[in-house]
Amino acid sequence: MVYLCHIVTDTQLDKEKDERSEQLDGNPVLNLASFVTTYMEDDAEQLMKENLSKNFIDFEEYPVSVELQNRCVSIIARLFNAPVDESIGVSTIGSSEAIMLAILSMKRLWKNRRISEGKPVDKPNLVMAASVNDLLLAKNQKNGWDVPIHVDAAAGGFVAPFVNPDLVWDFRLTSFISLDIYNDIVAVISPTAKYYVLIRLGRQGFTSIMRNLMCIADYLAARLEATNKFTILSDRNGNGLPLVAFKLKAKDIHYDEYDVAQRIREHQWIVPAYTMAPNIQHIKLLRVVVREDFSRERCDIFITDLMHTIDFLDKLDKNSTYLKSWKTLKNATILGFKNQSHKTNGVC
Repeated sequence: MVYLCHIVTDTQLDKEKDERSEQLDGNPVLNLASFVTTYMEDDAEQLMKENLSKNFIDFEEYPVSVELQNRCVSIIARLFNAPVDESIGVSTIGSSEAIMLAILSMKRLWKNRRISEGKPVDKPNLVMAASVNDLLLAKNQKNGWDVPIHVDAAAGGFVAPFVNPDLVWDFRLTSFISLDIYNDIVAVISPTAKYYVLIRLGRQGFTSIMRNLMCIADYLAARLEATNKFTILSDRNGNGLPLVAFKLKAKDIHYDEYDVAQRIREHQWIVPAYTMAPNIQHIKLLRVVVREDFSRERCDIFITDLMHTIDFLDKLDKNSTYLKSWKTLKNATILGFKNQSHKTNGVC
């Protein structure tokens, strides 16, 4: 006779927790690669929980959620100096969707205008470049064109108004008609919670937060520079994003930025290493994004762990098994990019 034994575990939830245990999964708080903050107020989190069962896409069934989304759009329109009575907007699942919607809107306006002028509509043109407003304005006036600008503001769009409010880049520009912003820096997704955060913090609150992030980024850059091990590549004093891009200062060493990124993972930190764009792809760098939960104290801990990492790599022989095994894996990863043009390589 054969006996079958079935061992019953506590719950499926326990299994899930075990598979995603902190020992196996990365810690979001220590993920310095992401712009999506991991901090959220308890009240905002509670609002999200209370509305998880709602399908926000179903506008007919949840009209109040639509109204909250429209209020968020109105607040953001004012932030970027848009003509409020003429502004429309929508939340999307990401910046790619937002850009595609903006381009389709531009194409439709262009098509309607061309049809009214009796001109062909089979060859639309899309220009993708930076700092083109003055040139485009002159071209429009010279040729009687009406070529507009869409700006993919990404995360920087929700930083600049609070850190550098005098920077003229938004709807104050003549040709500027649309933008998308990555405002998940407020760490919420649902319209209900996002509206709460916008009202809760307001311009003054966001200004305080963003300037504090910039101060911590400058502090981190200064600490890194003081070690005499790194060269800072990013701007400071509020002239960029709250992040620090840096590279190793020494030239003739047996390890590189990829090795630093891999080794510091053993301290639980996730720091991406990249090569730069084509023509300067020989330059490698590390990047740390400073988010709201990256305090000055946590910054000091990161510096300590980073220097332990550098000390460890400095003491290794270039022919050590550790470096050889890692470089084999790294070269195999980079090899996959060789036949792909305009790619940058990264290790997170």
